[in-house]
Amino acid sequence: MHLESNQRVRHWSDSLPVQAIKWLSQLLRTPLSALGTLGVVFFVLVAIFGDQLAPFNFDENAFNNNDLYPPYKAPDCFGDGAIHVPIVDYHTRLFDPLNAECKNPFGTDKLGYDVYSRVILGTREIFRLAGLGTLVAVLIGTTIGLFIGYWGGWPDEIVSRLLDSLLSIPALLLALILLGTLPESATLPVIDYHLPLLKNSILIVLVVVYSPIVARVVRSNVLSVKTQGFVEAAQLRGESTFYILWREILPSVIPALVVEASLRFSYAIFLVASLGFLSLGANPPTPNWGLMVNDAYNNQDYICNEFQCYDWTLIYPAAAIVLLVISVNLMSDGIKRLVQRSG
Repeated sequence: MHLESNQRVRHWSDSLPVQAIKWLSQLLRTPLSALGTLGVVFFVLVAIFGDQLAPFNFDENAFNNNDLYPPYKAPDCFGDGAIHVPIVDYHTRLFDPLNAECKNPFGTDKLGYDVYSRVILGTREIFRLAGLGTLVAVLIGTTIGLFIGYWGGWPDEIVSRLLDSLLSIPALLLALILLGTLPESATLPVIDYHLPLLKNSILIVLVVVYSPIVARVVRSNVLSVKTQGFVEAAQLRGESTFYILWREILPSVIPALVVEASLRFSYAIFLVASLGFLSLGANPPTPNWGLMVNDAYNNQDYICNEFQCYDWTLIYPAAAIVLLVISVNLMSDGIKRLVQRSG
């Protein structure tokens, strides 16, 4: 039994890269899953190479045609009044295949910032907050779920009730409460990588909001796994709790954990954008999609008249949020089907 258990764990660890490639190929076979996966990959590449794709910095005034339009009336390249200038670099050529020679593909906002550049650079911002917050929440939630599910008894009862109390509060409301009570110097020392204090607070909020959900999912899986024969055999051999959790139980929990992590990431994106819309996720002029939607919404009376509403400053960041969330959800649904099929 001991040899069989070690072979099972070794096979799982050795085949993990192969299994990941196999899952990716299977995801691409289903139209909706493929669409979501390719969408996520696209946003990841934009986040990685955003500095090379964005023709302007997020806080750079990209408007120099004041004789034609004021900044907030410089439309996107799809408007009849788009500002056309000679193409000077490959960035514009890459995103202007029809050779329209449009300087600001998504227009400019009221301060003259290029919306196209801010949307691109905001991709890195959303991955930096939502992605890192989800990762830490999954790690902490997995650790809690493994231990309380395996130990059971009064530790399980106490921690489970605490988790239930957090889960009873809506995510956005809990986030607002936490942001209102966290001290200005709140940080996460383990992952503090020179982020401004406000962003560290957002990371703490994401961890507190989503780690209880992950812990509950992991706990339920541990309860069903810990009674199986290979776990009992490890207990009879006198293996340590850490060994049993890490080498015996965790490999069986990972498929469900991957599905849950992808779901939490999509919710984290929406929560970060919602906090940004409430001016809590970032300080101007940070290229936060939610903050960009907020700026566009608050200035709609300023940029609208009775004939035309200049809504490009609202459409593009909102579309980026929607497309990324939908892509992650479609990919998550595909992963869930793969896990159920393999299980």
